[in-house]
Amino acid sequence: MGFEHQVYFSLTNESKNDIRKLLIENSCFTKSVIVDNKEYFEFHKTNAGNDMPDFSVVIETDGLYVCNNRQPDAFADIEFITQYLSENNIKYSIEEL
Repeated sequence: MGFEHQVYFSLTNESKNDIRKLLIENSCFTKSVIVDNKEYFEFHKTNAGNDMPDFSVVIETDGLYVCNNRQPDAFADIEFITQYLSENNIKYSIEEL
């Protein structure tokens, strides 16, 4: 179990599609899996040789769920998401779960 955070912000269909595209096009992206009708995006930044991803992201109706298995910072390794939010003037808040 990693460090879990909920990132709250208002999602439009456009921003949801943009974020999905950002996730899939990231060089650390390895796969997405559907669990309970939610798409989990898995990322491996290191080549540790195990099945547990370094971090996972789920797009939810009210933002993102982020689980980082390496670091307690919600956006460690995924600064590209905060950059997208900032560039698009999307206000967000983070709650540690």
